[in-house]
Formats: sequence, C-alpha cells, structure tokens
Amino acid sequence: MKKTVLLSISLVVSLSGYAFDFLAGGVKYSTNSDGTSVSVMRQDTSIKKAVIPEKVEYEGRMYKVTSIGAKAFSECMRLTSISIPSSVTSIGKQAFYACNSLTKFSVAKKNPCFADIEGVLFNKSKDTLLSYPNSKAERYVIPSGVVAIGEEAFCLRKNLRSLTIPKSVSYFGIGALSGCDDLAKVFCQGKTPPTIGGYRKGIGYLPGCIFYVPKSTGKVYSSAPGWTKSTLDRINIIEKGTVTTYKASLKVAGTLSVVIGKDNLNKVIKLTIAGPINGTDIKMIRSELPLLRILDLGDADIVSGGESYCSKNDTTIDNVIGDNMFDYIPYWESLVLPKRLTRIGEHAILHGRRLQSITLLTKTPPVLALSSFMLNVNCKLYVPRGCDAVYAQDEGWKKFYTDYGNK
Repeated sequence: MKKTVLLSISLVVSLSGYAFDFLAGGVKYSTNSDGTSVSVMRQDTSIKKAVIPEKVEYEGRMYKVTSIGAKAFSECMRLTSISIPSSVTSIGKQAFYACNSLTKFSVAKKNPCFADIEGVLFNKSKDTLLSYPNSKAERYVIPSGVVAIGEEAFCLRKNLRSLTIPKSVSYFGIGALSGCDDLAKVFCQGKTPPTIGGYRKGIGYLPGCIFYVPKSTGKVYSSAPGWTKSTLDRINIIEKGTVTTYKASLKVAGTLSVVIGKDNLNKVIKLTIAGPINGTDIKMIRSELPLLRILDLGDADIVSGGESYCSKNDTTIDNVIGDNMFDYIPYWESLVLPKRLTRIGEHAILHGRRLQSITLLTKTPPVLALSSFMLNVNCKLYVPRGCDAVYAQDEGWKKFYTDYGNK
C-alpha cells in the first residue's frame, strides 16, 4: 500500500524541464507536505490563461490549492489573465516575472490574503501593491491609501510610461521599479521620500526616467538613502514649478549653451530653437541636456561650422541632418525637423526607442540615406497637410512607412 502512495505522488518532469506532481485543467501542481493541499508550480510558457480552482482532483483525491509557487508563471509571455481563488494564501517570489502579455489579476472576494483593484494585485487590506500587470495601461495612478509598494511590484513592466505615487506611500520594496525601461515620468505627491528597502540596490534601474517631486523637496529626495542613485544610473529629480521648457532664439551659431544658461542645462525637458545652429550647438544638445525629451528645430537653420558633434568627421552642413547627428537618443520623445531641411544622413536618428513622433515641415521630402533611422516601431511621422501620399511614395521615405508608423 505504501509503495502505491509513493508512486501516485512521485514527481514527473514536463518537456520544459520543471518538476511537478500532476497536471489538471492545464495547470501544474505539486503536493504539499500535509498531503491534502497543493501548490501551483512552474508552468509551460505557452499557457495563455490561468484559472486556478479552489480544489483540484487527481486520481480520485481532492486537494485544496493553497499557494502559487515561486516563478510559477515566470516568462509566460502569452499569459493574459490569472484568476486567484479564495483558497490561495501565499504567492512566491517572481511568480509573475516577465509575463509580458498579462493584463489583469482577478481575485475571489472571499480570499483572506489578496485582493485586486481594477486588475492590479494587492494584499487583502489593499494598502500594499503587490503586482502590476505587464500589459495594463501605460499610465497608472496608485490609489490613495496605499502605503507600500511590494518587492519587484513593477519589475520589467515594459508597457508602463507614467506612474503617480500618492503621498500615502511610505515604502518601496527592493527593485520595485527595476527594468521599467519605458517609464518616463514618475509623479511623487509626498513631501517625504518613501523608504526604499535594501536601499543600496536603489529603487531600480530607471534609465532616463524623471521624478517630479513637490516644490522645495528636491534636496530632500536627492539626499535620501536609495534616491541618490538607482542600480546603474542616477535618479533625475525635478521640483514641481521648475521651468523645464525653453525657447532659444539664436543670432549667432554656436551660442546655444550661453542663451540657455549653464545653470539651466540640467533642467531642460522641452527645447525650441530658432536661428542658426552649427556643430557646437549640436554637440551641446547631444551631451549637455540629460533631461531633454522634446526638441523642436522647426525654425532652426543648420549651418556649416563649429565643432565636430560626434566623431572628428561629423561636422555640420547647411540644411542637412548629418550622419550620426542624433544617434543614441534613447530618451527623446518628439522631434521636429527644420523647415529648410534638404537631406538626412546615415544613422542620423538612431536608437530612439522612446521616440513617439517625428515632424517634417517641408512639402518636398528631404533626401534620405539608406540607413537613417532605427526607432521605436510605433513612431509616427507627421508631414505637412496634403503631403502624406508624396512622402509615402518617395523611394526613401516609403520604407519608413513600412518599418514604423504614419499619421
């Protein structure tokens, strides 16, 4: 009799290599030490929907489903939703790691430990945010009353672009925002920076993200443990009310830095330029404006002269976006090109993964080099009214319409 029992609960191995006891309803389970309950185990990454029952039957016996194991749904790229029953009282670390298609959690109302608010997973009292679905909305406002953000709660949420943190939040778990590569704006409403668990690791790797904080709290945030830097990069902090939009009118090329003012370079988020600019100005735009997100060159004239802006061979030419001029601009969101533009060179606008729009103001399509762009696939192209067909049929520009967006 004892041998039979051992055989019935012996581990089997799936094709993916992860051990489990049995499969039921498309979900893998492992028997817990009490012999009467089970845990959800590591799933095949092909799973698309997970409806976890309170009880599951296997070989004539009923088991209560009490937990979701560590990494249970990790890297299940096709998974869109997860239903958690009232019987589940524990969820392991990284249970929903890199579920890129996940849009919502549904938690049974009678669950004693967990709850959901509009598809976001919380603890029962709804004061701790545990997990934000990877493919939920691009903008999220954390509900007022939430006091803590769980460990890795937003980790690798590639879709998230804007996050608002209410003043009630006082704690961030380790890596709460780690890997949110497209997170561009975080609005902190509290005057006191939330404590960061394991602050030596920081709040997470947030390249290019800007934290907007209440007026007169910039120094408080920037000096708080864990806020001085993230894992690999500094945290950009801007106080509410800070002037971040600049209009620079140049009479002489090469004077952009002086017109903006050296004390303002670390504050510029949106920049509009009118007048002549040369290689010196382009070099400054590339290297001295770390928070720049929107650049409007509509009334600017690119002229020859000044310093080389990239390699020693990269110098400005009249009315040309030159080779490599705006390569590696990963955090820019919008770019308006000059009215008198005639040509765009090789690798001119490269690696603009956050770039949402490029606007051209000339009715005649500028000559386009073979490999001018490497952008966010959803980048939109805006052209003068009535010129869409002209651009779409142009030998150089029609490839842009195929590879990226257009409007």
